[in-house]
Amino acid sequence: MREAARPMWSARHNRRETIPVKEPIRKITLTDGTIRYRLVVDIGTDDSGKRRQITRTYDRQKDARAELSRIRHQKAEGTYVQPSKITVSQYLDEYLVGATRNRRASTKANYRDAFKPVRERLGDRPLQSVTKADVEQFVDWMLTSGRKRSGKPGTGLGARSVRLTLGRLKAAFEMATDEGKLVRNVVKLVKPPEYTQSERDTWSQAEVRAFLRAAADDRLHAAWRLSLYGLRRGEVLGLRWSDIDLKGKTLTVNQGRVLVDCEVRVEPPKSQNGKRTLPLDDVLVKALTRISAQDVRRNLSLDRRGGCPEPGHSDLLEHLGSVITVSTWRCAIRVPDDVN
Repeated sequence: MREAARPMWSARHNRRETIPVKEPIRKITLTDGTIRYRLVVDIGTDDSGKRRQITRTYDRQKDARAELSRIRHQKAEGTYVQPSKITVSQYLDEYLVGATRNRRASTKANYRDAFKPVRERLGDRPLQSVTKADVEQFVDWMLTSGRKRSGKPGTGLGARSVRLTLGRLKAAFEMATDEGKLVRNVVKLVKPPEYTQSERDTWSQAEVRAFLRAAADDRLHAAWRLSLYGLRRGEVLGLRWSDIDLKGKTLTVNQGRVLVDCEVRVEPPKSQNGKRTLPLDDVLVKALTRISAQDVRRNLSLDRRGGCPEPGHSDLLEHLGSVITVSTWRCAIRVPDDVN
C-alpha cells in the first residue's frame, strides 16, 4: 500500500516573521577614536501627545544597559519620573492655583509671602535638581539673613517664620511627587528649627482699669473697650451699626477688616465659631451711643450745607476705621482729635 504523500511546505512557511526592533543602545566612535555607548529610549508622550525620548551617552556598555533596565523597571512599576526643566518658581505658580482655591484673600497672601524666600533663593533652579543639601542651606540662610521686612533687612528670620515657609514648601514638593514630577520629596528630610511659643504678657486687672481710665475721654474709647471684650483687632474694625443692638445690649461679630498687600479688605470669620454674639455693659453702650449721635450730627450738618453724608458712617466703626487701619492700630491712641 502506497504511503500517502506528505504535503510539501516551503521553508518560508516554517519561518516566523518578525518585525525588527531598533536596538536602544548604539555603539558610536568619536573622531578621536573613542568608543562610547548611546542610549535612546522612549519615555512616553508630552501633553500634546508627541512622543518623548531621552538620550544618554556612557563610556561603558554596561552602564548604558543598567540605565535602560532602571528606566524600563520604573516605567513598569509606574514610578518613573520624566525629566523636566520646570523651575521651582514655575511649579509654585501651578501649585498655588489649587492650594489657595476658594481661600480667603488673607490666606492667599500668607501663602505668597511664605514662598517669597523660596523664590529668591531657589526659584530659578530646575525643580528636579533641588537636593536635601540645597534645602538645608536655604534654611540656614533664612535663619541668618533672610529677613526683608518687619525688622532690620539682612538679619535672620524667627524660627516660627522659617518653620512656616518650610512647611509650605514641603507640601508643594509632596504634591509635585504625587503628580510624578519628582522622584521623592527631599524637603521632608530636612528637620525644621526648634520653636517654643513664649507666654504672652497679659495685663493684670489693675492695668486694665488704669488703661480704661486713661482712655475714658478719648474719642476712640469704644474701640479700646471693645478690644478688651475678646474681640480681635480686625473684628473691632469690622463692626457695623447693623451688628450692634444698643437696646438689647449685644454685639454680633459678622466680619473683620484685614490688611492684605497694603489694601484693607473685609472678610467673614474663618469659621462658624468666629461668628458670635457678645453682651455689652452699660459703659460701652453709652460710648457707642455717643459715637452714633456724632455720626447723626455730622451727616445732618453736611446735609444742611449741601454736602454729602460721609459714606459708611451709618455703619458704626467705619467712623473709626476711616482713621484707624490694621497697620496703625497700635499707635491710634495718639491720633489727635483734630484728625476728624
